[in-house]
Amino acid sequence: MKSMFGNFADRRAFTLMELMIVILIIGILMSGVFMLMSVASKHGDIAQTRAKVQRMQNAISGFYAAYGTYPPVDNHYASLDPFINVDDDFDEPINGSGGLDASACRWSCRAQPVAFEYPCAQEEDAMINDYFRDADVLTPNQVFGNAASYPETDWDTHKMFKFGLMSFLLPRITIVGIPSTGGFNEEQPISGFYESGQWESSNKKSSLGSSGGNDLVNALRSQGGVESRAVAKWLPNLEGMCAQLNRTIMNVSLNDSKSYFNDKEMDTLSDGLGGDAAYRGPYKSKSGQKTVLNCATVKDSWSHDLYYYSAPPYQSYKVWSAGPDGKTFPPWIPLGSLSSSDQETVAGWIKDDISGID
Repeated sequence: MKSMFGNFADRRAFTLMELMIVILIIGILMSGVFMLMSVASKHGDIAQTRAKVQRMQNAISGFYAAYGTYPPVDNHYASLDPFINVDDDFDEPINGSGGLDASACRWSCRAQPVAFEYPCAQEEDAMINDYFRDADVLTPNQVFGNAASYPETDWDTHKMFKFGLMSFLLPRITIVGIPSTGGFNEEQPISGFYESGQWESSNKKSSLGSSGGNDLVNALRSQGGVESRAVAKWLPNLEGMCAQLNRTIMNVSLNDSKSYFNDKEMDTLSDGLGGDAAYRGPYKSKSGQKTVLNCATVKDSWSHDLYYYSAPPYQSYKVWSAGPDGKTFPPWIPLGSLSSSDQETVAGWIKDDISGID
């Protein structure tokens, strides 16, 4: 009788060459799977960003229907020249070589920002001072304690408010946090911000000069009511769109739950304390003291803010993403005005842009 183990003894073992072939085949199959996953992820990111751009278009169209113009975002930099380089913080222009530079072009396209940046509540002061102690950062409430006495209106002079696109599409007063009853308290920034030239120049309905007190609070509440009635018409388009803005307004949850990485180019100094606040900066005041601001913005799938451009009289606009490569070019500059080599470079930058034009 044959041993029950006889069949096993007659079998030939795998040779080293056969094992290597098997491992090679498995490797090829796995690389194919990873490649398909990468392609699917890329297409998913593009689809998600395209959907965000389309929803932003819907909200912007709602603004136009209400006011007869597209959001009139001011230029927050002195120059729109994409051939001027910027400093390491992507905040101030510096003299460059005058050649085509991707960083300078991104800075130029950001002159009309998407982000609404604003001072934090006083109750955040201790937390911010502790968190950013090593960076020598103070809160805007401390840096701009005399804000009511600042008549200047431009961003470059006093970095208190950046009235980007989202300041037109969201109710400003609600986002900043004006009290529903009583006067200013720890849940709001200091009242002086709303008596400054920078606030009043962009918020005529709450402009009260130096009267302050209850008159100021009442004017801000009145402005908030007007804003809320208008914004309610397009706010549902922004549901789940606002990066790290953990707020529900008029039953619309704005928070984009995606976790975005820190991006020195244009983003938060931290990813948020407690996960519900984003701080941008540090920005320097005229005295040289550094501070940070709260931020409400919309990002693409590659952690960059969307871009917005609309020129007076604000009857046309463009909103877009720079795409996976993060490079783009100012839409107000005709490509035909560039040299042939620059045209080729720019064509490579913008070929993956994700645009929406109305």
